[in-house]
Amino acid sequence: MIFFGHSFFLNFTIQIVNGVGGNSADMGVLNAYIAVLELPGMWMFDRLRRKYSCTGMLKFAGVFFAVKNTLIFAAGSMLGLYGATFFQALSYPLFIPASVRYVGEHMDLKDMNKSQSLLTAMITIGNICVSAVGGFLIDGAGLKIALAVAAACTIAGAAVLLLGMKKDKADAISN
Repeated sequence: MIFFGHSFFLNFTIQIVNGVGGNSADMGVLNAYIAVLELPGMWMFDRLRRKYSCTGMLKFAGVFFAVKNTLIFAAGSMLGLYGATFFQALSYPLFIPASVRYVGEHMDLKDMNKSQSLLTAMITIGNICVSAVGGFLIDGAGLKIALAVAAACTIAGAAVLLLGMKKDKADAISN
């Protein structure tokens, strides 16, 4: 659920950019901007990990996935999209390495491969759902309703993440 809005944006970027008055050149620049935003978080992940738990970083990233997708829904211009996608820097580049590290730290060795596979499968299922449903939503209900659904799914995913992840002894020690 948390990747629904993220994947919706990635799959339907041109429709979103066109919806705020942009064109394909604007989309290219926006995608480059987003890619650059992801680099510091990934480069600094090990340093951040020394200070914060994976559980904490996953929760933090989940909140900012929701913030980003809510602001994408609210954006009325390219400037608004740039502002909304700034929060990519606080979501995706922390979520991906933290989820991999979380599995490594919290799962029994015999379950690590299954856990990684399940995580990847859930992200993939989210992508498939977005691909299958997103176009129908845009065509049938309009872009704004589709963006609202994407934001709502991401908010629900963040809520599940926040409520479902419990702090354990290893996390308490590292905080």
